[in-house]
Amino acid sequence: MTQNLNVSYLRPVAESTPVNKNKQQFWGALFVVAGTTIGAGMLALPMSVASLGLLGGSILLSALWGVMYLAALISLDLNIHAKIGSSIAKLADQYLGKWAGLIGAATLVLLLNALLVAYTSGATSLIKTIADTYTTINLSQPMTMTVFTICMASLVCIDMRILDAGNRMFFAVMMFVFIAMMTVLSGKVIISKTMLGVQESGVSPWLIAVPLFFTSFGFHGSIPSLINYCENRQQIVKSAFFWGSFVPLIIYLVWIAGGLSIVYAHDQEVFNKLINSQADLGTFILSLSAAIDTPWLQSFSWIFSLLAIITSFLGVAIGLFDYYREQLTKVKKEHQRIVSCILALGVPLLVTLIAKETFVHVLGFAGIFLSILALGLPCIIWLKLYSSHTFITKLSPNLVKILLAIGVSVICCEIYNICF
Repeated sequence: MTQNLNVSYLRPVAESTPVNKNKQQFWGALFVVAGTTIGAGMLALPMSVASLGLLGGSILLSALWGVMYLAALISLDLNIHAKIGSSIAKLADQYLGKWAGLIGAATLVLLLNALLVAYTSGATSLIKTIADTYTTINLSQPMTMTVFTICMASLVCIDMRILDAGNRMFFAVMMFVFIAMMTVLSGKVIISKTMLGVQESGVSPWLIAVPLFFTSFGFHGSIPSLINYCENRQQIVKSAFFWGSFVPLIIYLVWIAGGLSIVYAHDQEVFNKLINSQADLGTFILSLSAAIDTPWLQSFSWIFSLLAIITSFLGVAIGLFDYYREQLTKVKKEHQRIVSCILALGVPLLVTLIAKETFVHVLGFAGIFLSILALGLPCIIWLKLYSSHTFITKLSPNLVKILLAIGVSVICCEIYNICF
C-alpha cells in the first residue's frame, strides 16, 4: 500500500470517441492501482519468504492476491450501489451506524500511522547501512529518522501538484531501475531444490507472512477515487483492479526469486539469518548489492530500495495529511497545514524513535487494520445489503462469507504474532 491515495490529479481529457475515453480511464486507473500496490512492502517480501521456501511463499502470495482482488470487487459493488465513490468509513456510517463509521475512521488513521512507522524504520535501516558501508560518517538512528522525516515533511507540505509530479517521477525511475537490475541479474539467478522447500519447520513463519503478504496488495484506499474517475463504469474499474494488481504480483515473484537466489548463492550466512528473522532490511540489501560485481548495479540496488520506501512514504503521508486537514475545522486555516503536518509525521516519528527496527513487524501489524478496512467492514455491509433483496450483484454470498472469514484469520495471525 504505497502510492498517493489522492487521485484528484487524474482528469479524463475530452476525447472524440467514448472508446478513447474508456482507454484513458482504464490506463489511468490501472496506473494508480499498480502505483498504490508496489512500494516499500515488496522489500520485505524476500525476508519473509526465505523461511517458507520459494514454492510455498509464491503460492501463499498468489492466493492472497486473489483474496485482495475479490475484496476490491466487494467494495466496487458497495460503491456502485451507493452511486458515488465513498470511503469505507462513510459507507459503514451510512449502512451500519455511527459506531461502525467511527471504527472505520479510527482504523484508517491507525493503518496509515502504522505504515509510516514501518517506512521510517525501513528508510533508517537503509540510509544507516549505506553510510556505514560507503562513508566514514557515523549516523545515529535517532538523527537519521529525524532528518528523513523532516525531508519528507518538506515535500508533503508543498503544493499537491508538485508532490504528485515528484511522486510519479520517483515511481517511474524506480521501475526503470528494477527492470534494469532484474535484466542484468537474470543470469545470476539459480533456483535450487533446497530453496524451493520450507526452510524452517512449524507454523510461526506462515503466521508472520500472512499479514505481510496481505498488506502488499493494499490498494483499496484508492477505490472510491478510482470509481469517481471512471464515472462509475464498472467494467473498466474491474479490469483496472485485476491488471493493476496482477502486474505487481508478477514483479513481486520476480523480485523474490531473484533476490533470494542471489543471496543464497553468494552469502549463506545472511540467508540463514533471513530464515531465522535475524537480518534487517539494510543487511539484506547490503548482501544483495555485494553479490553484484558491477558497480553501477550495486548503486541501482540501493536507489531502487530507497525510492520504493520514499514513494510509499509520500503516498501514505499525503493521505494522512489530507485527512487531518479535513478534520481540523476548528483550527485557523493558515495554521491547518503545519498542524496537520506535525500530526501526520510527528506521531509516526515518535513511535519509530521508541520502537526501533520495526519494518517487517509493523507492516504485518498494519495487516490488522487493512483486514478491517478491505475485508471486515465491506463484507459485513455487503451481506446486510444482500439480505435486503434490493442489492444487484454477481458475487456469491458464500464467497463473501469466506472472504470475511479470511479477514478474521489474518487478524488472528497478527494477534498471535504479537502475543507469541
